[in-house]
Amino acid sequence: MLRSTLTSFIVVGLLSAAYSQEPHYWGEELSPIFEVISQDHRSGFLEVSQGYYPMRLPGLPQFRTGTTNENSPLQNLRKIVANLPGMAVSQSTNGTFLMRQKRVPADILDIRISHLTFEDDCFHGIYSANRALMLILQAPEVSGYLNSHNIAVIGMGSGVGIGAGCGLPPLGPPHFSASGDNGTVAEALERVLKEFPDEILVYWNFPKRARHDCCHSQPAQTASAAS
Repeated sequence: MLRSTLTSFIVVGLLSAAYSQEPHYWGEELSPIFEVISQDHRSGFLEVSQGYYPMRLPGLPQFRTGTTNENSPLQNLRKIVANLPGMAVSQSTNGTFLMRQKRVPADILDIRISHLTFEDDCFHGIYSANRALMLILQAPEVSGYLNSHNIAVIGMGSGVGIGAGCGLPPLGPPHFSASGDNGTVAEALERVLKEFPDEILVYWNFPKRARHDCCHSQPAQTASAAS
């Protein structure tokens, strides 16, 4: 699906459950979801759409709390996001919880990447979910599509936790090394979430509201935290 000539802002951020306890733009707002997914050591994929705010990223809607008494985590999540219009909640075959709002453009998620390798420049495995996220968004097919459609991407993550230079990689945290051919962006993101449990990936579409917004905007805050 082709976008209009208006600029869309996409926020793709990964937040760790532990980091959500620290001061963070979305940490407290996502805590009801973290409470559910951490019980089963799963991850969440949240897709939402909201108007573009030139001065800052808007806060997430107020999720419902006190709804974690059901037997099924899926039922709990459906109650938590029930106040978001058009939000559907499901679970992928690898266990990731998918929270998708209707009318969120899926064109970026549907891009196919001819070849993707989850390794750093020194052929180490990936120790940071945000680093894996950056590799996906920097794939030629993805970056080319974003440039040709005038789509800006913010919140890509810092890549912290991948080792210093070509020295030994860090020990202990979850990590993986893999490659694949002809997979979609959505499939790659779900693979990352499978490898890094207890995380939430936020995919947020910001359709631009008016032309004058571009002349008064400041750099948007990053919505991602390194694992």
